[in-house]
Amino acid sequence: MDYRDKDGYFQDDVLQVLGRSALTESSSSGTMLGEPTYGSLRSGNFADAETSSSSSSTTSTTSSTDTARELDSEWEDAKKLLHTAFIGTMLPLMFRYIGRRITFTAWTRFLQSYFK
Repeated sequence: MDYRDKDGYFQDDVLQVLGRSALTESSSSGTMLGEPTYGSLRSGNFADAETSSSSSSTTSTTSSTDTARELDSEWEDAKKLLHTAFIGTMLPLMFRYIGRRITFTAWTRFLQSYFK
């Protein structure tokens, strides 16, 4: 089932369901949480509206550092994949070529010296 519209945004009824699930009482503070914002939906943090509006710069900084960490993680994964592909394919091919060249040269020298 697709919960997104043609532009890739969540449909209104899905946001309402998520908003109702976020309207539970917080056991530590005893306050009701407000409607979730787009940033809180992406990060999974359902903070109240006052906190999210006052700390919008903190949220943007946090999301940019999270994005940077995700990009670094993806870059490291790509490097590992390329390293594995190189080790698994290029090294055997390269050593096969070098081995055949050395063997051919050694066999040619042996035959030339033996049949002189």
